[in-house]
Amino acid sequence: MRNDEVNPRDAYISGLYEDETNLKIQSRKAAQELGLARISVSSVEGQIISTLLKLHQSKKCVEVGTLTGLSAQYILEAMPQGGELWTFEKSPQHATQAEKIFAQINQQAKKTHLLVGDAKVELEKINSQGPFDA
Repeated sequence: MRNDEVNPRDAYISGLYEDETNLKIQSRKAAQELGLARISVSSVEGQIISTLLKLHQSKKCVEVGTLTGLSAQYILEAMPQGGELWTFEKSPQHATQAEKIFAQINQQAKKTHLLVGDAKVELEKINSQGPFDA
């Protein structure tokens, strides 16, 4: 499934990449159920994020705003073995949806740390884990 419906102009770029995985589709559906599909990344935006992180060879990333874990999946795809992602979500309801997705991802190859709360406060708690690449 591609998210071309959101922006038909992205159809060409989207066609250059593989279809979204089942987990990405689950994340997208969860966002739709929460009424938040319009703020999810499109497949093209996700691929751009992934491409930039691959080019940078990012191993330690921070994301503010997990929502249902869709963009986190694109970030994780781009990271090498041993990569780590710290992702922050203010809404416990959204974090619950993301946790369901993250539970299905191989956490041995790459680790996801989901922190629930206001990122302004929570970011301070991970300072000792840095430096971060992205």
